[in-house]
Amino acid sequence: MRHLIALAIFTAFALFGLAPAKGFEVISVPEDVNAVNLSDVMEVVPGQGGRIQLSTAPDADGIIRRIEVVAGDPNTNPFFALIALRNDSDQQIQRLLVAPFFRLPGSGRMPALGVTAAMRAAPRSG
Repeated sequence: MRHLIALAIFTAFALFGLAPAKGFEVISVPEDVNAVNLSDVMEVVPGQGGRIQLSTAPDADGIIRRIEVVAGDPNTNPFFALIALRNDSDQQIQRLLVAPFFRLPGSGRMPALGVTAAMRAAPRSG
């Protein structure tokens, strides 16, 4: 019986390892465009104890770094929206990061105007 349980656990881990790895799609930010729609490439993940750990995109030398982002309020466990942007030029660029409010038609619910939905952006270079 113990061998069957061990085989079942091994099989479960083996099947879990076959699941495709999900990575970020790195988006190049064009110089001549003021806005880039990131809604299709943004990954929203729950925090783990008020923090999230992830690997950065490779830098110019191909080095991948591991970073950790901590929630602004230590007593919360928020969701984190993750995106990966790349500046292909040698000039620094500035872009606004906006999060639109939505109201589902017929839902009877109004958007929470005035409530902070996106508190801060944590830029990391990799």
